[in-house]
Amino acid sequence: MSRFETGESTTIMKINKYLLFAFLLVIIAVSSFITYKITTLGSVVRPGYQSKYTIMNAEYWRGYENVDPVKRIEPLENKDVLEYLEDVNHDKSVEVLKELTAQEQQTIQEFYHEIEKWPVAIKNYFWKHVAKIYIVDGLYSSGRAECMDDGNTFIIFLNRKKLHQSPNDWIGDAEASAVKFVSEKEKIEFIIEDSDSPALTLENIVVHELGHIVSLNKSLLPDWRVKNDYASYPVVKDAFYQNQSALHRKGTQTFVFEEISYYGGEENKISIETYLSLVDQMRNTSFPSLYGSQNANEYFAEMFYGYMHCIIQKKPYKEKVTSSNGQMVEFFNGMTEVRCGEQYKMMKSIFESL
Repeated sequence: MSRFETGESTTIMKINKYLLFAFLLVIIAVSSFITYKITTLGSVVRPGYQSKYTIMNAEYWRGYENVDPVKRIEPLENKDVLEYLEDVNHDKSVEVLKELTAQEQQTIQEFYHEIEKWPVAIKNYFWKHVAKIYIVDGLYSSGRAECMDDGNTFIIFLNRKKLHQSPNDWIGDAEASAVKFVSEKEKIEFIIEDSDSPALTLENIVVHELGHIVSLNKSLLPDWRVKNDYASYPVVKDAFYQNQSALHRKGTQTFVFEEISYYGGEENKISIETYLSLVDQMRNTSFPSLYGSQNANEYFAEMFYGYMHCIIQKKPYKEKVTSSNGQMVEFFNGMTEVRCGEQYKMMKSIFESL
């Protein structure tokens, strides 16, 4: 073998060594990327989301995992949180709440014990992601969940008034907020619990809010503060379609929903006849409840609530609507019916992943 041939072989060996090294680097980089995507699935910092409020930074809540869960439930007197809530609370006043009454404290303890009854995986997931639950004076809705900038940390607000309301009355009043009643014969009645305990009212609200938490944490829906491309998310494909400007409801049969507004003013309320008609039309859709037809976020949260409440906890969910002329419609949560079969399968898979 000539010296030239030896040099050529040496050069080739060096090139091959460099190529092998580069190949290994690519493999390591790809593996690291895949590992990153797997380990951060559902807990990715929201790209493009910025807030002027310090409480929306996950660092603000650092160390909450080391706090006993029952101590994370407290009246709202945090000035930073109060400032934020005043801006997003539909212009309704929110007041500093320094302490709860003895009865309210007892209800909170009972509420905590209801959460303790949840399946271990669901309970652990809840306390892993919920940094704080604030009891709020003046909250416009029953509850509200807020996502921090890491997509992994959340806080929940609960309306103080709900500490004094039975679960069946609570959900009935919530639905009634959309209706303009003109006769005592007109009624919206619910059975979702066999007990009148307000602790169960709080639990029902929190299960719904947990649905919102799961949808964002697991990236099953977009963070509306960043993007609005709901139509590209599989969980809403059977219930909504999206054009360039808005998300629209759809059903297995074509029909038109009239606008329905919860917690709105008198001018937005509908008649009991219209409400009854809408509830009746639910049977032709994949919406688990009328409230779940509001938008994609509420659709998911109501599916989650329905599966947890009716399937896992095996609790009732029956609505009865009566008009002034005696017309009556009974409605059961869609997660217990064939019409929501695909949604049932989807929720089963999601719950198994928690």
